[in-house]
Amino acid sequence: MKYLLFILLISLVACQTKPENKPTVDTIVTADTVVVPAIKITKLNAMPISLVVVQQEAPIYDKIEADRQIIDRLYRGDSVIFTNQLAAIEEPIVLQSIRYQEPWLSVILENNEKGWIPAAYVSFDGAAQPELREKVLLQRAANFFGANIAQQLGIYTKEAADIQTLPAFRLLYTRANNLADSISHRLNNWVKTNPQQLEDLPNFYWINELTEGMLLHYLEEKQEYQLYKDLRIWQSWTAQTAATQDEQFVEVLLAAYAQDSIEYDFYDWEFPVDRGVMASMLGSNTHHQVLQKMQAVQDSANYFAPELTKIKQDLINNISLSNQYWLSLESALIELDSILQYDQKVLTKIDKSELTTRKQLLQNPTENKITGNLFESYRQEEEVQ
Repeated sequence: MKYLLFILLISLVACQTKPENKPTVDTIVTADTVVVPAIKITKLNAMPISLVVVQQEAPIYDKIEADRQIIDRLYRGDSVIFTNQLAAIEEPIVLQSIRYQEPWLSVILENNEKGWIPAAYVSFDGAAQPELREKVLLQRAANFFGANIAQQLGIYTKEAADIQTLPAFRLLYTRANNLADSISHRLNNWVKTNPQQLEDLPNFYWINELTEGMLLHYLEEKQEYQLYKDLRIWQSWTAQTAATQDEQFVEVLLAAYAQDSIEYDFYDWEFPVDRGVMASMLGSNTHHQVLQKMQAVQDSANYFAPELTKIKQDLINNISLSNQYWLSLESALIELDSILQYDQKVLTKIDKSELTTRKQLLQNPTENKITGNLFESYRQEEEVQ
């Protein structure tokens, strides 16, 4: 009886229908019936652009499938043509201690041969390819800076393209300040934790493609990155609003950073003479020009009051607290006199009192340990050397 039951059980198992192993929508079946993930290829509707290699060496592959082969190698500064096709490959790539997980791009080489290159190896003009910028650079920003900063960068890009009102300009200016602080902080933390990369830093300048109106700088003496405003672009944005306050505000900034229109670490009215020590440029007429621009600002709604207040205080401090002056003390006194004699409504009684006290000190430099004409001293030292 047990034997008959055993035979019956085997028969029932053998009669069961085996489930059919069908490929899902996002898989493909190769000739030898091995199931592998399909790679999604996206075609962009845009003009072809050049991609520039930013790594020391970049491989070019014949295809994107797992059995791909390297068909060529490019080097830093080489360029190829992007054919507006990108593949969503999930394989991470680590370059110069940074992990990338970005699409691969279809390209045409100089010999007209087609190939594929991971986007992590190249840079490109984001304005010429907004969709590629979004699919590659915003994804890169999310991986490196985090989702929140990447989201803020996306919002910033959209807002910068549509400035029509004074409140919109003010909002964008505030967002730019916050982004500059967050991005610089993250980059400088990375530099500190990866000292082995100091001699060959990664190319972080792709950030400029996401921050119109700002430019990334690397300060080698400080070994840190800073994101500075390009004031000429901000000036062009003021023309898109009907208000005058934003234009007048940017005019103040341009007077304070007149040398190259970049909102740098220090103003044009000061000059670095030693680590952490600034000499005043009083006598160059920069202080007076900035105050005149501030006088012209009619900002009844106080849109830019915090920024203007800080600029004015920094300017007053540069005059009244400096013990070193780049130009002659005679020229410094001439400009200071012109500031005090001019009807500067922007100056308070306290401001004028501080400047008057400084004038008295400048008239007795030896007693007050004030040095002037540092420019001439530096020039003579260079001639001796």
